Amino acid sequence: MYQSARIVATVDRDLPPAHPPLQTEVDIAKYFNGSAPGAHITLRTPEGNTLLELTGWSQSVPNTKDGTADVARDRRPTDPDFYVVGATFRSPGDEHYYGLGQNHEGFLDHRGHPVHCWADYLAPAAPSFCVPFLVTNKGYGLLWDNPSRTTIEPGFNEQTRWTSQVGDRVSFL
Repeated sequence: MYQSARIVATVDRDLPPAHPPLQTEVDIAKYFNGSAPGAHITLRTPEGNTLLELTGWSQSVPNTKDGTADVARDRRPTDPDFYVVGATFRSPGDEHYYGLGQNHEGFLDHRGHPVHCWADYLAPAAPSFCVPFLVTNKGYGLLWDNPSRTTIEPGFNEQTRWTSQVGDRVSFL
């Protein structure tokens, strides 16, 4: 646990599984080395109110299965290795998401509406320009520290997911 006068951060690396692993999960781990190790970070106020809860993250090489292979074709031989990176946060039903730059889809609250975070000159309503910073009605803001094409899915199935096409790590402030 890390604490200041304004925030308490708790990092739980090894969470107990919600259920015993299914045989298919065991088989996948055996042949594909599992997936990203679990991570659980919770940010709270000193009074105990949860602001933000990271429930998982991902990092994978661009591949056909996930539909991300095209980005690997843009890699120059001198470029360092990169990955498709993402993070998933818990999204309470009463949380609302604002910001993310100039989007012309007509939604002030982005909950339930995916946002393509890049300069999209072919967006349906007008060109849109995303800034990967959002604020919520829960009293916090999140800045996604990645300059590549990013898709944000706020408030879908009680979670908010950020996925970037190119990155070397998950980073947010």
